[in-house]
Amino acid sequence: QYFIGGFNIISAFSFSILYGLGIDFSIHLLGRFSEEREHSENCKDAMIASYSEVIPAIFAGAVTTVAAFLSLTIVDFKGFSDFGLAAAIGVSAAFISTIVFFPPVIFFFEKFKPVKLNIRKTFLLSSIYRKGSKRTFLTASVFILITVFAVISVNFISMEYDFNNLTFPGKYDPDSVSTRYIQAVKKEKTDFMSTGLPSFILTDSKKETEDASRALDKIKKHNTNTLEFKDYISIYSFIPEKQEEKLRIIKDIRRLIERKINLFDEKTIGRYNSDFRSYLEIGGPVEESHLPAWITDKLSLKDGTCDKLIILGLGGNKSNIDDVITLKKEYGTVKGVRNYYNVLGSYMLIAEIKDVVDDQVPLAVILSFAAVFFTLLLLYRSFTEAFIVFLPLSTGILWMILIAVVSGIKFNIFNMVIIPTAIGTGIDSAIHVFHRYRSDGIMGMKNLLKNTGGAVFYSSLTTLIGFGSVVLANHKGLQSIGIMASIGIITVTVVNLLFFPVLLRAFYRYKKRLENRLKKQGV
Repeated sequence: QYFIGGFNIISAFSFSILYGLGIDFSIHLLGRFSEEREHSENCKDAMIASYSEVIPAIFAGAVTTVAAFLSLTIVDFKGFSDFGLAAAIGVSAAFISTIVFFPPVIFFFEKFKPVKLNIRKTFLLSSIYRKGSKRTFLTASVFILITVFAVISVNFISMEYDFNNLTFPGKYDPDSVSTRYIQAVKKEKTDFMSTGLPSFILTDSKKETEDASRALDKIKKHNTNTLEFKDYISIYSFIPEKQEEKLRIIKDIRRLIERKINLFDEKTIGRYNSDFRSYLEIGGPVEESHLPAWITDKLSLKDGTCDKLIILGLGGNKSNIDDVITLKKEYGTVKGVRNYYNVLGSYMLIAEIKDVVDDQVPLAVILSFAAVFFTLLLLYRSFTEAFIVFLPLSTGILWMILIAVVSGIKFNIFNMVIIPTAIGTGIDSAIHVFHRYRSDGIMGMKNLLKNTGGAVFYSSLTTLIGFGSVVLANHKGLQSIGIMASIGIITVTVVNLLFFPVLLRAFYRYKKRLENRLKKQGV
Protein backbone atom coordinates (compact mmCIF):
# COMPACT_ATOMS: atom_id res chain seq x y z
CA GLN A 1 0.00 0.00 0.00
CA TYR A 2 2.98 2.30 0.55
CA PHE A 3 3.87 2.09 -3.15
CA ILE A 4 0.49 1.82 -4.88
CA GLY A 5 -1.98 3.20 -2.33
CA GLY A 6 -5.36 1.52 -2.66
CA PHE A 7 -5.87 -1.73 -4.56
CA ASN A 8 -7.99 -1.83 -7.71
CA ILE A 9 -10.11 -4.71 -9.04
CA ILE A 10 -7.12 -6.23 -10.86
CA SER A 11 -4.30 -5.60 -8.35
CA ALA A 12 -6.43 -6.94 -5.48
CA PHE A 13 -6.45 -10.23 -7.37
CA SER A 14 -2.73 -10.58 -6.47
CA PHE A 15 -3.75 -11.73 -2.97
CA SER A 16 -5.35 -14.87 -4.36
CA ILE A 17 -2.48 -15.89 -6.61
CA LEU A 18 0.19 -15.24 -3.96
CA TYR A 19 -1.23 -18.04 -1.81
CA GLY A 20 -0.28 -20.41 -4.60
CA LEU A 21 2.95 -18.67 -5.66
CA GLY A 22 4.24 -18.05 -2.16
CA ILE A 23 3.97 -21.65 -1.02
CA ASP A 24 6.10 -22.91 -3.94
CA PHE A 25 9.36 -22.00 -2.21
CA SER A 26 8.44 -23.95 0.92
CA ILE A 27 7.28 -26.98 -1.08
CA HIS A 28 10.57 -27.25 -2.98
CA LEU A 29 12.64 -26.67 0.15
CA LEU A 30 10.63 -29.18 2.17
CA GLY A 31 10.83 -31.75 -0.62
CA ARG A 32 14.62 -31.52 -0.81
CA PHE A 33 14.96 -31.49 2.98
CA SER A 34 12.96 -34.73 3.18
CA GLU A 35 15.40 -36.35 0.71
CA GLU A 36 18.45 -35.20 2.67
CA ARG A 37 16.88 -36.23 5.98
CA GLU A 38 16.55 -39.81 4.72
CA HIS A 39 20.34 -40.00 4.37
CA SER A 40 21.35 -37.96 7.40
CA GLU A 41 20.68 -38.39 11.09
CA ASN A 42 21.66 -34.81 11.80
CA CYS A 43 18.91 -32.28 11.12
CA LYS A 44 21.38 -29.41 10.77
CA ASP A 45 23.46 -31.24 8.15
CA ALA A 46 20.31 -32.10 6.21
CA MET A 47 19.23 -28.45 6.32
CA ILE A 48 22.64 -27.22 5.11
CA ALA A 49 22.65 -29.74 2.27
CA SER A 50 19.09 -28.77 1.32
CA TYR A 51 19.92 -25.07 1.24
CA SER A 52 23.09 -25.59 -0.82
CA GLU A 53 21.16 -27.63 -3.40
CA VAL A 54 17.78 -25.90 -3.58
CA ILE A 55 18.34 -22.22 -2.77
CA PRO A 56 20.01 -21.47 -6.15
CA ALA A 57 16.96 -22.86 -7.99
CA ILE A 58 14.51 -21.16 -5.63
CA PHE A 59 16.37 -17.88 -5.97
CA ALA A 60 16.43 -18.18 -9.76
CA GLY A 61 12.69 -18.89 -9.80
CA ALA A 62 11.98 -15.95 -7.51
CA VAL A 63 14.14 -13.53 -9.50
CA THR A 64 12.65 -14.50 -12.87
CA THR A 65 9.10 -14.32 -11.47
CA VAL A 66 9.75 -10.90 -9.93
CA ALA A 67 11.33 -9.71 -13.20
CA ALA A 68 8.25 -10.78 -15.15
CA PHE A 69 5.91 -9.01 -12.74
CA LEU A 70 8.03 -5.85 -12.57
CA SER A 71 7.94 -5.59 -16.36
CA LEU A 72 4.20 -4.86 -15.99
CA THR A 73 4.98 -1.65 -14.09
CA ILE A 74 6.12 -0.06 -17.35
CA VAL A 75 2.61 -0.38 -18.79
CA ASP A 76 0.57 2.84 -18.62
CA PHE A 77 -2.62 1.01 -17.62
CA LYS A 78 -2.77 1.31 -13.83
CA GLY A 79 -4.59 -2.00 -13.41
CA PHE A 80 -1.61 -3.87 -14.88
CA SER A 81 1.16 -1.75 -13.37
CA ASP A 82 -0.28 -1.93 -9.83
CA PHE A 83 -0.86 -5.66 -10.18
CA GLY A 84 2.72 -6.21 -11.36
CA LEU A 85 4.21 -4.23 -8.48
CA ALA A 86 1.97 -5.85 -5.84
CA ALA A 87 2.75 -9.35 -7.14
CA ALA A 88 6.51 -8.64 -7.35
CA ILE A 89 6.56 -7.39 -3.74
CA GLY A 90 4.48 -10.38 -2.64
CA VAL A 91 6.77 -12.94 -4.30
CA SER A 92 9.84 -11.23 -2.82
CA ALA A 93 8.30 -11.24 0.65
CA ALA A 94 7.34 -14.92 0.32
CA PHE A 95 10.88 -15.84 -0.77
CA ILE A 96 12.55 -13.92 2.05
CA SER A 97 10.18 -15.22 4.73
CA THR A 98 10.63 -18.80 3.52
CA ILE A 99 14.44 -18.87 3.56
CA VAL A 100 14.55 -16.99 6.89
CA PHE A 101 11.87 -18.84 8.84
CA PHE A 102 11.96 -22.36 7.36
CA PRO A 103 14.99 -23.58 9.41
CA PRO A 104 13.75 -22.19 12.77
CA VAL A 105 10.40 -23.93 12.30
CA ILE A 106 12.09 -27.26 11.52
CA PHE A 107 14.60 -26.89 14.40
CA PHE A 108 11.79 -25.99 16.79
CA PHE A 109 9.94 -29.25 16.10
CA GLU A 110 13.23 -31.15 16.14
CA LYS A 111 13.65 -30.22 19.82
CA PHE A 112 10.61 -32.32 20.67
CA LYS A 113 10.83 -35.13 18.15
CA PRO A 114 13.11 -35.96 15.18
CA VAL A 115 11.55 -34.55 12.04
CA LYS A 116 10.99 -37.49 9.71
CA LEU A 117 9.03 -36.50 6.64
CA ASN A 118 7.24 -38.83 4.28
CA ILE A 119 6.89 -36.70 1.18
CA ARG A 120 4.77 -38.32 -1.52
CA LYS A 121 6.89 -39.41 -4.49
CA THR A 122 5.47 -39.22 -8.00
CA PHE A 123 6.29 -42.60 -9.52
CA LEU A 124 3.81 -41.93 -12.32
CA LEU A 125 6.02 -39.18 -13.76
CA SER A 126 9.09 -41.39 -13.87
CA SER A 127 7.01 -44.10 -15.53
CA ILE A 128 5.77 -41.69 -18.20
CA TYR A 129 9.33 -40.48 -18.72
CA ARG A 130 10.61 -44.02 -19.16
CA LYS A 131 8.02 -44.74 -21.86
CA GLY A 132 8.50 -41.36 -23.53
CA SER A 133 12.29 -41.67 -23.64
CA LYS A 134 11.94 -44.97 -25.48
CA ARG A 135 9.98 -43.14 -28.18
CA THR A 136 11.91 -39.89 -28.28
CA PHE A 137 11.14 -39.19 -31.93
CA LEU A 138 7.39 -39.68 -31.43
CA THR A 139 7.37 -37.54 -28.28
CA ALA A 140 9.32 -34.75 -29.98
CA SER A 141 7.06 -34.95 -33.04
CA VAL A 142 3.92 -34.59 -30.93
CA PHE A 143 5.52 -31.68 -29.06
CA ILE A 144 6.49 -29.89 -32.28
CA LEU A 145 3.13 -30.54 -33.97
CA ILE A 146 1.10 -29.12 -31.08
CA THR A 147 3.45 -26.14 -30.85
CA VAL A 148 3.08 -25.39 -34.58
CA PHE A 149 -0.72 -25.39 -34.23
CA ALA A 150 -0.34 -23.17 -31.15
CA VAL A 151 1.77 -20.63 -33.09
CA ILE A 152 -0.87 -20.57 -35.85
CA SER A 153 -3.66 -20.11 -33.27
CA VAL A 154 -2.19 -16.76 -32.20
CA ASN A 155 -3.67 -15.29 -35.40
CA PHE A 156 -7.17 -16.38 -34.30
CA ILE A 157 -7.25 -14.85 -30.81
CA SER A 158 -10.69 -13.37 -30.07
CA MET A 159 -11.15 -10.29 -27.90
CA GLU A 160 -14.19 -9.49 -25.75
CA TYR A 161 -14.92 -5.76 -25.83
CA ASP A 162 -18.50 -5.85 -24.56
CA PHE A 163 -18.41 -5.18 -20.82
CA ASN A 164 -21.98 -6.43 -20.50
CA ASN A 165 -20.44 -9.89 -20.84
CA LEU A 166 -17.84 -9.14 -18.16
CA THR A 167 -20.04 -7.95 -15.33
CA PHE A 168 -22.04 -9.56 -12.53
CA PRO A 169 -24.64 -12.19 -13.52
CA GLY A 170 -28.24 -11.03 -13.35
CA LYS A 171 -27.35 -7.37 -13.81
CA TYR A 172 -29.54 -7.25 -16.89
CA ASP A 173 -32.21 -9.68 -15.73
CA PRO A 174 -35.31 -8.83 -17.82
CA ASP A 175 -37.56 -9.37 -14.81
CA SER A 176 -35.72 -6.96 -12.50
CA VAL A 177 -37.40 -3.70 -11.50
CA SER A 178 -34.64 -1.54 -12.98
CA THR A 179 -34.71 -3.33 -16.35
CA ARG A 180 -38.51 -3.12 -16.59
CA TYR A 181 -38.38 0.58 -15.72
CA ILE A 182 -35.78 1.30 -18.39
CA GLN A 183 -37.77 -0.63 -20.99
CA ALA A 184 -40.91 1.31 -20.09
CA VAL A 185 -39.07 4.62 -20.30
CA LYS A 186 -37.62 3.70 -23.68
CA LYS A 187 -41.04 2.66 -24.93
CA GLU A 188 -42.67 5.90 -23.79
CA LYS A 189 -39.59 7.97 -24.79
CA THR A 190 -39.55 9.87 -21.50
CA ASP A 191 -36.93 10.63 -18.85
CA PHE A 192 -33.97 9.95 -21.11
CA MET A 193 -31.52 10.67 -18.25
CA SER A 194 -32.53 7.52 -16.35
CA THR A 195 -31.93 5.03 -19.15
CA GLY A 196 -28.16 5.10 -19.41
CA LEU A 197 -24.91 6.70 -18.39
CA PRO A 198 -25.02 10.47 -18.98
CA SER A 199 -22.42 12.56 -20.77
CA PHE A 200 -21.29 16.05 -19.82
CA ILE A 201 -19.89 19.28 -21.21
CA LEU A 202 -18.11 21.61 -18.81
CA THR A 203 -17.66 25.21 -19.94
CA ASP A 204 -15.72 28.15 -18.57
CA SER A 205 -18.50 30.73 -18.71
CA LYS A 206 -22.22 31.29 -19.05
CA LYS A 207 -21.77 32.52 -22.62
CA GLU A 208 -19.92 29.35 -23.58
CA THR A 209 -22.74 27.27 -22.07
CA GLU A 210 -25.23 29.11 -24.23
CA ASP A 211 -22.98 28.70 -27.27
CA ALA A 212 -22.64 24.93 -26.70
CA SER A 213 -26.37 24.55 -26.01
CA ARG A 214 -27.31 26.25 -29.26
CA ALA A 215 -24.85 23.98 -31.11
CA LEU A 216 -26.53 20.96 -29.52
CA ASP A 217 -29.92 22.29 -30.66
CA LYS A 218 -28.66 22.20 -34.24
CA ILE A 219 -27.29 18.65 -33.82
CA LYS A 220 -30.62 17.51 -32.37
CA LYS A 221 -32.54 19.09 -35.22
CA HIS A 222 -30.30 17.92 -38.06
CA ASN A 223 -28.68 14.76 -36.67
CA THR A 224 -27.28 12.33 -39.27
CA ASN A 225 -24.99 10.39 -36.93
CA THR A 226 -25.10 6.63 -36.50
CA LEU A 227 -26.00 6.70 -32.80
CA GLU A 228 -28.93 8.62 -31.39
CA PHE A 229 -28.69 12.02 -29.75
CA LYS A 230 -31.60 11.87 -27.31
CA ASP A 231 -31.58 15.27 -25.67
CA TYR A 232 -29.62 17.55 -23.38
CA ILE A 233 -30.19 19.61 -20.26
CA SER A 234 -28.62 22.97 -19.44
CA ILE A 235 -30.09 26.19 -18.14
CA TYR A 236 -30.56 27.11 -21.80
CA SER A 237 -32.90 24.17 -22.25
CA PHE A 238 -35.29 26.38 -20.26
CA ILE A 239 -34.04 29.85 -21.23
CA PRO A 240 -35.04 30.51 -24.87
CA GLU A 241 -32.73 32.26 -27.29
CA LYS A 242 -33.71 35.57 -28.98
CA GLN A 243 -36.11 36.37 -26.12
CA GLU A 244 -36.60 40.06 -26.95
CA GLU A 245 -37.72 39.20 -30.47
CA LYS A 246 -40.03 36.43 -29.21
CA LEU A 247 -41.51 38.69 -26.50
CA ARG A 248 -42.49 41.26 -29.14
CA ILE A 249 -44.24 38.55 -31.12
CA ILE A 250 -46.06 37.29 -28.00
CA LYS A 251 -47.09 40.84 -27.17
CA ASP A 252 -48.47 41.31 -30.69
CA ILE A 253 -50.40 38.02 -30.46
CA ARG A 254 -51.90 39.02 -27.09
CA ARG A 255 -52.89 42.49 -28.36
CA LEU A 256 -54.51 40.97 -31.47
CA ILE A 257 -56.50 38.41 -29.42
CA GLU A 258 -57.66 40.96 -26.82
CA ARG A 259 -58.89 43.31 -29.56
CA LYS A 260 -60.95 40.50 -31.12
CA ILE A 261 -61.86 38.56 -27.94
CA ASN A 262 -65.50 39.64 -27.99
CA LEU A 263 -65.96 38.03 -31.39
CA PHE A 264 -65.55 34.53 -29.86
CA ASP A 265 -68.17 32.49 -28.08
CA GLU A 266 -68.06 31.98 -24.32
CA LYS A 267 -66.58 28.46 -24.59
CA THR A 268 -63.64 29.66 -26.68
CA ILE A 269 -63.08 32.65 -24.37
CA GLY A 270 -63.12 30.32 -21.35
CA ARG A 271 -60.58 28.01 -22.97
CA TYR A 272 -58.35 31.00 -23.82
CA ASN A 273 -58.42 32.26 -20.25
CA SER A 274 -57.69 28.81 -18.75
CA ASP A 275 -55.17 27.37 -21.22
CA PHE A 276 -53.41 30.19 -23.12
CA ARG A 277 -53.69 33.52 -21.36
CA SER A 278 -50.95 32.83 -18.80
CA TYR A 279 -48.43 32.11 -21.59
CA LEU A 280 -49.21 35.44 -23.27
CA GLU A 281 -48.89 37.53 -20.11
CA ILE A 282 -45.13 37.04 -19.65
CA GLY A 283 -43.85 40.29 -18.25
CA GLY A 284 -40.22 39.99 -19.32
CA PRO A 285 -37.38 37.64 -20.31
CA VAL A 286 -36.89 34.28 -18.55
CA GLU A 287 -33.86 34.64 -16.28
CA GLU A 288 -31.74 32.08 -14.46
CA SER A 289 -33.25 33.21 -11.16
CA HIS A 290 -36.70 32.16 -12.41
CA LEU A 291 -35.72 28.49 -12.80
CA PRO A 292 -37.07 26.05 -10.20
CA ALA A 293 -34.74 24.29 -7.75
CA TRP A 294 -35.06 20.85 -9.41
CA ILE A 295 -33.34 22.31 -12.48
CA THR A 296 -30.61 24.34 -10.79
CA ASP A 297 -29.81 21.54 -8.32
CA LYS A 298 -29.31 19.07 -11.16
CA LEU A 299 -26.90 21.45 -12.92
CA SER A 300 -25.04 22.80 -9.88
CA LEU A 301 -21.26 22.45 -9.55
CA LYS A 302 -19.17 22.52 -6.38
CA ASP A 303 -18.72 26.29 -6.63
CA GLY A 304 -22.51 26.74 -6.52
CA THR A 305 -22.91 27.83 -10.14
CA CYS A 306 -25.35 26.08 -12.45
CA ASP A 307 -24.54 27.79 -15.73
CA LYS A 308 -21.36 25.88 -16.70
CA LEU A 309 -22.70 22.33 -16.99
CA ILE A 310 -24.54 20.56 -19.78
CA ILE A 311 -25.86 17.01 -19.34
CA LEU A 312 -26.35 14.99 -22.51
CA GLY A 313 -28.24 11.80 -23.24
CA LEU A 314 -26.56 9.81 -26.00
CA GLY A 315 -27.62 6.47 -27.43
CA GLY A 316 -25.55 3.34 -27.91
CA ASN A 317 -24.37 0.62 -25.55
CA LYS A 318 -21.90 2.30 -23.23
CA SER A 319 -20.57 -1.05 -22.06
CA ASN A 320 -19.47 -1.94 -25.59
CA ILE A 321 -16.13 -0.55 -26.71
CA ASP A 322 -17.20 -0.32 -30.37
CA ASP A 323 -20.22 1.85 -29.49
CA VAL A 324 -18.14 4.01 -27.16
CA ILE A 325 -15.56 4.58 -29.89
CA THR A 326 -18.38 5.56 -32.27
CA LEU A 327 -19.82 7.96 -29.68
CA LYS A 328 -16.42 9.51 -29.15
CA LYS A 329 -15.98 9.91 -32.90
CA GLU A 330 -19.45 11.36 -33.59
CA TYR A 331 -20.07 13.38 -30.42
CA GLY A 332 -16.66 13.68 -28.77
CA THR A 333 -16.32 17.33 -29.76
CA VAL A 334 -19.16 19.83 -30.21
CA LYS A 335 -18.38 22.77 -32.47
CA GLY A 336 -19.87 26.06 -31.32
CA VAL A 337 -19.49 29.61 -32.60
CA ARG A 338 -17.19 30.63 -29.75
CA ASN A 339 -15.25 27.43 -29.12
CA TYR A 340 -14.96 23.65 -29.38
CA TYR A 341 -16.41 21.70 -26.42
CA ASN A 342 -15.31 18.21 -25.35
CA VAL A 343 -17.99 15.72 -24.36
CA LEU A 344 -17.01 13.90 -21.16
CA GLY A 345 -18.29 10.74 -19.46
CA SER A 346 -17.03 7.95 -17.23
CA TYR A 347 -17.78 5.41 -19.95
CA MET A 348 -15.38 7.25 -22.28
CA LEU A 349 -12.55 5.51 -20.41
CA ILE A 350 -13.64 2.27 -22.04
CA ALA A 351 -12.42 3.66 -25.37
CA GLU A 352 -8.96 3.96 -23.85
CA ILE A 353 -9.07 0.30 -22.82
CA LYS A 354 -8.94 -0.85 -26.45
CA ASP A 355 -5.74 1.15 -26.88
CA VAL A 356 -4.36 -0.55 -23.77
CA VAL A 357 -5.29 -4.00 -25.06
CA ASP A 358 -3.99 -3.32 -28.57
CA ASP A 359 -0.79 -1.51 -27.61
CA GLN A 360 0.11 -2.00 -23.96
CA VAL A 361 -0.69 -5.70 -23.47
CA PRO A 362 1.54 -6.91 -26.34
CA LEU A 363 4.23 -4.64 -24.93
CA ALA A 364 3.75 -6.17 -21.47
CA VAL A 365 4.02 -9.69 -22.91
CA ILE A 366 7.18 -8.86 -24.85
CA LEU A 367 8.74 -7.16 -21.83
CA SER A 368 7.87 -10.13 -19.60
CA PHE A 369 9.46 -12.60 -22.00
CA ALA A 370 12.50 -10.34 -22.41
CA ALA A 371 12.87 -9.80 -18.66
CA VAL A 372 12.70 -13.54 -17.94
CA PHE A 373 15.14 -14.48 -20.71
CA PHE A 374 17.61 -11.75 -19.76
CA THR A 375 17.45 -12.88 -16.12
CA LEU A 376 18.12 -16.47 -17.22
CA LEU A 377 21.15 -15.27 -19.18
CA LEU A 378 22.50 -13.54 -16.08
CA LEU A 379 21.87 -16.62 -13.92
CA TYR A 380 23.26 -19.28 -16.26
CA ARG A 381 25.73 -17.15 -18.25
CA SER A 382 24.97 -19.36 -21.22
CA PHE A 383 22.65 -18.60 -24.09
CA THR A 384 22.08 -22.30 -24.76
CA GLU A 385 21.08 -23.12 -21.17
CA ALA A 386 18.93 -19.99 -20.91
CA PHE A 387 17.15 -20.99 -24.14
CA ILE A 388 16.65 -24.58 -22.92
CA VAL A 389 14.91 -23.35 -19.74
CA PHE A 390 12.98 -20.71 -21.67
CA LEU A 391 11.66 -23.14 -24.31
CA PRO A 392 9.10 -25.07 -22.17
CA LEU A 393 7.78 -21.81 -20.70
CA SER A 394 7.13 -20.15 -24.07
CA THR A 395 5.69 -23.40 -25.42
CA GLY A 396 3.32 -23.76 -22.46
CA ILE A 397 2.04 -20.18 -23.01
CA LEU A 398 1.43 -20.94 -26.70
CA TRP A 399 -0.46 -24.11 -25.78
CA MET A 400 -2.61 -22.05 -23.41
CA ILE A 401 -3.52 -19.74 -26.30
CA LEU A 402 -4.29 -22.76 -28.51
CA ILE A 403 -6.70 -24.22 -25.95
CA ALA A 404 -8.38 -20.83 -25.48
CA VAL A 405 -8.87 -20.40 -29.24
CA VAL A 406 -10.13 -23.96 -29.79
CA SER A 407 -12.56 -23.79 -26.84
CA GLY A 408 -13.83 -20.35 -27.83
CA ILE A 409 -12.57 -18.55 -24.72
CA LYS A 410 -12.05 -14.87 -25.46
CA PHE A 411 -9.34 -12.65 -24.04
CA ASN A 412 -10.39 -9.44 -22.32
CA ILE A 413 -8.97 -6.58 -20.28
CA PHE A 414 -9.04 -8.78 -17.16
CA ASN A 415 -7.55 -12.09 -18.28
CA MET A 416 -4.96 -10.55 -20.61
CA VAL A 417 -2.87 -9.98 -17.49
CA ILE A 418 -2.56 -13.77 -17.21
CA ILE A 419 -0.07 -14.05 -20.10
CA PRO A 420 2.71 -12.05 -18.39
CA THR A 421 1.66 -13.61 -15.07
CA ALA A 422 1.92 -17.15 -16.47
CA ILE A 423 5.36 -16.26 -17.79
CA GLY A 424 6.51 -15.39 -14.28
CA THR A 425 4.88 -18.37 -12.58
CA GLY A 426 5.63 -20.97 -15.27
CA ILE A 427 9.38 -20.40 -15.39
CA ASP A 428 9.82 -21.78 -11.85
CA SER A 429 8.99 -25.35 -12.87
CA ALA A 430 11.45 -25.37 -15.75
CA ILE A 431 14.19 -23.92 -13.55
CA HIS A 432 13.77 -26.60 -10.87
CA VAL A 433 13.76 -29.45 -13.39
CA PHE A 434 16.79 -28.10 -15.25
CA HIS A 435 18.70 -27.28 -12.04
CA ARG A 436 18.26 -30.86 -10.79
CA TYR A 437 19.27 -32.17 -14.22
CA ARG A 438 22.47 -30.12 -14.08
CA SER A 439 23.39 -31.43 -10.64
CA ASP A 440 22.37 -35.11 -11.03
CA GLY A 441 22.85 -35.60 -14.76
CA ILE A 442 20.62 -37.37 -17.24
CA MET A 443 21.01 -40.68 -15.40
CA GLY A 444 19.27 -39.22 -12.39
CA MET A 445 16.21 -38.10 -14.35
CA LYS A 446 13.95 -40.84 -12.98
CA ASN A 447 14.90 -39.96 -9.41
CA LEU A 448 14.49 -36.30 -10.32
CA LEU A 449 10.91 -36.84 -11.43
CA LYS A 450 10.08 -38.90 -8.33
CA ASN A 451 11.23 -36.12 -6.00
CA THR A 452 11.67 -32.74 -7.69
CA GLY A 453 8.93 -33.67 -10.15
CA GLY A 454 6.59 -34.17 -7.23
CA ALA A 455 7.55 -30.80 -5.76
CA VAL A 456 6.96 -29.16 -9.14
CA PHE A 457 3.60 -30.90 -9.48
CA TYR A 458 2.34 -29.94 -6.02
CA SER A 459 3.66 -26.38 -6.23
CA SER A 460 1.84 -26.07 -9.57
CA LEU A 461 -1.24 -27.55 -7.92
CA THR A 462 -1.18 -24.96 -5.12
CA THR A 463 -0.70 -22.19 -7.69
CA LEU A 464 -3.62 -23.65 -9.65
CA ILE A 465 -5.75 -23.56 -6.50
CA GLY A 466 -4.70 -19.96 -5.88
CA PHE A 467 -5.69 -18.89 -9.38
CA GLY A 468 -8.61 -21.29 -9.59
CA SER A 469 -10.23 -19.80 -6.50
CA VAL A 470 -11.00 -16.72 -8.59
CA VAL A 471 -13.27 -18.88 -10.78
CA LEU A 472 -15.70 -18.81 -7.85
CA ALA A 473 -16.01 -15.00 -8.08
CA ASN A 474 -19.41 -13.68 -9.17
CA HIS A 475 -17.81 -11.12 -11.48
CA LYS A 476 -17.43 -12.66 -14.94
CA GLY A 477 -14.30 -10.67 -15.69
CA LEU A 478 -12.57 -12.09 -12.61
CA GLN A 479 -13.88 -15.55 -13.47
CA SER A 480 -12.14 -15.26 -16.83
CA ILE A 481 -8.85 -14.59 -15.01
CA GLY A 482 -9.20 -17.81 -13.03
CA ILE A 483 -10.18 -19.85 -16.09
CA MET A 484 -7.35 -18.57 -18.28
CA ALA A 485 -4.80 -18.88 -15.48
CA SER A 486 -5.84 -22.45 -14.76
CA ILE A 487 -5.38 -23.38 -18.41
CA GLY A 488 -1.96 -21.71 -18.47
CA ILE A 489 -0.72 -23.43 -15.32
CA ILE A 490 -1.87 -26.83 -16.60
CA THR A 491 -0.25 -26.44 -20.02
CA VAL A 492 3.06 -25.15 -18.62
CA THR A 493 3.15 -27.96 -16.02
CA VAL A 494 2.37 -30.61 -18.64
CA VAL A 495 5.19 -29.34 -20.86
CA ASN A 496 7.66 -29.13 -17.96
CA LEU A 497 6.94 -32.55 -16.47
CA LEU A 498 5.98 -34.71 -19.44
CA PHE A 499 7.84 -33.31 -22.44
CA PHE A 500 10.75 -31.28 -21.06
CA PRO A 501 12.58 -34.25 -19.43
CA VAL A 502 12.37 -36.28 -22.66
CA LEU A 503 13.62 -33.31 -24.67
CA LEU A 504 16.48 -32.85 -22.19
CA ARG A 505 17.43 -36.49 -22.71
CA ALA A 506 17.35 -36.00 -26.49
CA PHE A 507 19.48 -32.87 -26.13
CA TYR A 508 21.94 -34.75 -23.90
CA ARG A 509 22.27 -37.64 -26.38
CA TYR A 510 22.74 -35.21 -29.29
CA LYS A 511 25.38 -33.31 -27.30
CA LYS A 512 27.24 -36.55 -26.50
CA ARG A 513 27.19 -37.70 -30.12
CA LEU A 514 28.49 -34.33 -31.23
CA GLU A 515 31.29 -34.40 -28.64
CA ASN A 516 32.30 -37.94 -29.68
CA ARG A 517 32.33 -36.96 -33.33
CA LEU A 518 34.52 -33.96 -32.60
CA LYS A 519 36.90 -36.13 -30.58
CA LYS A 520 37.25 -38.57 -33.46
CA GLN A 521 38.00 -35.67 -35.75
CA GLY A 522 40.61 -34.44 -33.29
CA VAL A 523 38.84 -31.16 -32.65
